Amino acid sequence: MVLVENIYQIQEAVAGVKSKGFITNFFLDMKKHNLWVEKRVLKLVTFGNTLFLLKQNDDFYHLFFCSGSIEDLSRDVKYLDKCSYSIDILGGDKETIERLKIPFLEYGFSPYKSLIRMSRKTVLEASFIGDEIIEAQKTDAEDILSLLYDNFDKRAEQIPFIEEIDNWIEDKTLLLYKKNNRIAGFLAYEISGATQYLRYWFVAKECRGIKIGSLLLRKFFFKGNNSKRQLFWVLKDNENAIKRYIHYGFRFENIMDEILIM
Repeated sequence: MVLVENIYQIQEAVAGVKSKGFITNFFLDMKKHNLWVEKRVLKLVTFGNTLFLLKQNDDFYHLFFCSGSIEDLSRDVKYLDKCSYSIDILGGDKETIERLKIPFLEYGFSPYKSLIRMSRKTVLEASFIGDEIIEAQKTDAEDILSLLYDNFDKRAEQIPFIEEIDNWIEDKTLLLYKKNNRIAGFLAYEISGATQYLRYWFVAKECRGIKIGSLLLRKFFFKGNNSKRQLFWVLKDNENAIKRYIHYGFRFENIMDEILIM
């Protein structure tokens, strides 16, 4: 296992995988993965015809793979060290996901959570009234990171680094609602091309039921007027959130993410 020093190491290793029917759960994002490299949290190892990438979190690795076939993956995963992992298995149909899960389940992974993707075509918002919704400042970053760790599942929802939060603040894509000078709710999003991605949407338990979440979401919609679609991943068992998204016109997409852990 070697520490990744630059993105070209990954590209070279991926190119070395001989493809019969290339399978992967790793999709290169230059900005995000360069940050991982800079923070020295990304390692790679190759067994047989499979490349494994391991991103170090607090007490576990988030695992990625690139392999030539299911058969290669089934053989090569057995050479991985036994330790604490979380892995996302993505696919557009249940049969594909079930096939991809088999090598990991046989090695000792267990089902953990399921995510589903929802999206809608952008509906233009003519105006937004809500001075309570403000843009986050640098001084808010540490508090937001603490709220993420306290209220989100780090194995299923991939808590960002403080530098990523700083980037959202710099890009003015991190919205806040403060009550008594404390963060009562926030919404983080990114825009890539014509797509607006909702990353995190949170309201403190003691502040729910007074329309803070709705204000944040409506400001998100207003900020996305120049996009063509809006999308996000949501935990399949988060029924309350899903009902609200459906109310706002979001629909399920034909793509799923099954999370396994060891």
